[in-house]
Amino acid sequence: MTVSHPFADATLAGAPAGPDAARARRGAVLELATLRELGHYVLLDKLGEGGMGVVYRAKQINLGREVALKLLPPGEDGGDALRRFEREAKVAAALKHPNVVEIYDVGEHEGVVFLAMELLRGAPLRALVGDAGEPLGLAATLEIACSLSEALIAAHAIGLVHRDLKPENVFVEQIAGRTTRVVVVDFGLAFITDSEDLGRKTQAGLVIGTPDYLAPEQAMGGEIGPPSDLYSLGIMLYELLTGRVPFAGNQLNVLKIGRASCRERVS
Repeated sequence: MTVSHPFADATLAGAPAGPDAARARRGAVLELATLRELGHYVLLDKLGEGGMGVVYRAKQINLGREVALKLLPPGEDGGDALRRFEREAKVAAALKHPNVVEIYDVGEHEGVVFLAMELLRGAPLRALVGDAGEPLGLAATLEIACSLSEALIAAHAIGLVHRDLKPENVFVEQIAGRTTRVVVVDFGLAFITDSEDLGRKTQAGLVIGTPDYLAPEQAMGGEIGPPSDLYSLGIMLYELLTGRVPFAGNQLNVLKIGRASCRERVS
């Protein structure tokens, strides 16, 4: 059994970009490498690292439990980073479901912004699909499909749209090779419809998400809702059953196909 975590690979809209920002991130991550304690958390080992920080397995001292602790390096994006983390935590915390990752805490300690969440044991769905193009099989796909559908039913019932469903954002917990739980993670792009504080924040016409899994309306920069998540789920299930996504190629070509599909559907 492995312990892994996909959150570090997520990149949120508005995150710093460019060579200067990249150099600053590398230097700040080096600072994190020497960190052993953060408030009432003790860092145990690193689980992953990506564009939006580093994820550690940590122990929450006051409650005596292990957590996944996502850290943003000191000075990264100022107060905006904390606001993004707080928003992500509030959106995810609004959804209580066994197939959705549980958020425990969010805050800042001595300049380091952190997000504490449930520690998942297993691997991202992407690791099970792999790059070899091997289908996952009907029985396993149906099990995953049912779990993800239940999570989306609960999310859409409260107006929550994930907006970035893909194998990297689905975690599969296993015991002795048998799937015990499928978990939706990373709510950095999610929003809750009609919520003043947690509603959609990106400007109209801005395309955000992973091209291979974008619904046509997302590719068009149009109105996004529950059907967008269902489209992404359909793409994922197609990939699990066939070993490939239905629309392949570079990002620009995939977006063009999505836009054309949207126009055909509207007309």
